Amino acid sequence: MTATRSYHLLHLIRRVVLRLAVLGSVLGSAAHAEERTVEASEMFPKLESYLALPPDHRDRFQPRYVLYAKSGDLRGVEVWILLDGRRTSIPVSESGLILRLPNRSELTRGKVQLVYGDGARIGLRVELQATLPASASLEGQDLERALAQANEGIRSEAGLLAFLAPGLNRYVFEGGEYGEVIYSDGRRAPLPLIDGQPCYEPKQGRAISLIRLGRAPTSIVMKTK
Repeated sequence: MTATRSYHLLHLIRRVVLRLAVLGSVLGSAAHAEERTVEASEMFPKLESYLALPPDHRDRFQPRYVLYAKSGDLRGVEVWILLDGRRTSIPVSESGLILRLPNRSELTRGKVQLVYGDGARIGLRVELQATLPASASLEGQDLERALAQANEGIRSEAGLLAFLAPGLNRYVFEGGEYGEVIYSDGRRAPLPLIDGQPCYEPKQGRAISLIRLGRAPTSIVMKTK
């Protein structure tokens, strides 16, 4: 990487981290149950870059946004899109996962309103996940294609989430309970657990045929080490 490119990447990282820090202070500054409103593009950083990719360059992965409690808890958290005088609810799971992403119009023209409980300080985590059908048996080729496409998106001119994921190299099968990997040569190995979730890290020269899990995962998150 040239010195000029390194400087620009560092500058991008600093700008994005600053924006997220400002967002965190907005979300977490209330001492009592309140409403806070931010631009939709601030609430969903880099989503516009993702949507700018050609559809066939982003059909195997997507960003996901997770709220978490820095203090207090997530009970009572509500997320709303405000656009053209309408207030539309965005569902949030008990674990803080935002279950619907805004469309382009909502993202570029709308605002996000958040409601959260007394004393809570809320943070935002941005990750990438594979968009594979929920199944306890996952084909190795499908997983590899999702990971390759996500990494290509990161390297693209859009700079998709480059500040968060310089190289994705691990799958986390959330909700999968346990699992095993079956390699192309027929060998098998149990999947390690990280924070109670089965994980798989591709090994160079070890092609996989299948991942089998105890149950269909709720999400397949792609991470770095």
